[in-house]
Amino acid sequence: MQFTVKKIADLKLDAGTKDGVWWDDEIKGFGIRIREGGSRTWIYRYRKGSNQRNMKLGSVAAVPLSVARKNAGDLEAKVRLGGDPAMDKLAARQEADNTLGLLAAQYLEARKSKWRPNSYTEFDRHLNKYAQPLHRFPISSISQRQIVDLLDDITKKNQQSGPREPLRSV
Repeated sequence: MQFTVKKIADLKLDAGTKDGVWWDDEIKGFGIRIREGGSRTWIYRYRKGSNQRNMKLGSVAAVPLSVARKNAGDLEAKVRLGGDPAMDKLAARQEADNTLGLLAAQYLEARKSKWRPNSYTEFDRHLNKYAQPLHRFPISSISQRQIVDLLDDITKKNQQSGPREPLRSV
C-alpha cells in the first residue's frame, strides 16, 4: 500500500489479532506495526545474508510520515551499498560504553600486580585525579584538543599552587 497520512490513520487490526504489520510499496522494508494496545511504530526490515534484521524508526505519534519515509530511504540506501545499519547501531552503543573512566579502571587493575606500589599510586593519581574530567567520554571520541586543554589546565593549577614541598624521610 502507498502510505499516506489518511491511510495510516485508517489502519486497524483484525479482530482477535495481537499485532499487524503493513508495508509501504515505495520503500522496500518500510512498514508500520500496530499492536493490540493501540501503539503504532514505524519499522524498517531488511535481510543481511541469511539474517533478517528489524529496526524501530519511532512512534507514529512522534515521528511524521515524511521523516520516517526519509529515514527508511536512507537505511535502504545503506543496505543496498552493503551496509548493516542495525549492526552499526549496536556497535555504536557498545563503543559508547567504552569510556575513559572504565578503561582506566580496567588498565589499573590489570597492571596493579606488575607495578611497584609507588608506581601504581602515581598512575592511579594521573588517571583518576587529573584525567577525571574526561572519564565520562567514550575513548574513541576524546580528541587531541581535549587532551591538550586538560594538560594546560593541570599546568595552570600547578603553577598557581606554587612549588611543592619536598618529601621528607622520617
